[in-house]
Amino acid sequence: MILHFPGRAAELPFVSPSHMCCNCGQRSDLHPIEVTLKYTRYFLLAGTETNLLLTLPFCTGCIGTADRYRLGLLSKALITMGVFFVLMGALMFIPMNFLPDLVRDNLGRTAAILAVLLMAAYFRLRKPDLPRTSNDQPIYLRGLKRTFRGDIRSITLGFSNPEYAGEFRKANQDLCDSGALVIRSEK
Repeated sequence: MILHFPGRAAELPFVSPSHMCCNCGQRSDLHPIEVTLKYTRYFLLAGTETNLLLTLPFCTGCIGTADRYRLGLLSKALITMGVFFVLMGALMFIPMNFLPDLVRDNLGRTAAILAVLLMAAYFRLRKPDLPRTSNDQPIYLRGLKRTFRGDIRSITLGFSNPEYAGEFRKANQDLCDSGALVIRSEK
């Protein structure tokens, strides 16, 4: 359960280089898009969500990735559970004499193993079409450091495009040097 208090997300004070697409690196036909970066921190059955706004340049081919959030571990686990229940239902509708003894005696385990293998293969093989570096948001919140009162002390941003990460670091060098901004590149 996530407690949500409606309101406008905070605008990040970072300078976003606007001469190249933040996803594929294309340098023409660019559009500035206001992107909401979400960071959710879970604690038992509750969680808090932080939304921050950042204006980023996207080319026409990458605009669709601007609001496609990355799936976290919990989301992937829920999808895998859904696939497990579908496989369980499919196995139960197959006449038992058509199933091998090992599968018939272990329907639940078989469905669980198949669900995990199928979803692991799906998420592993889901690669972006080049030159795009990500099918999801190319820049995302990897972490926040907060004070005891809840004020944000530092922000860690993840980048799928290492070239844009370098340009972003150059444009915000003073914030990186002070530790208020940490930049991590996937590659």
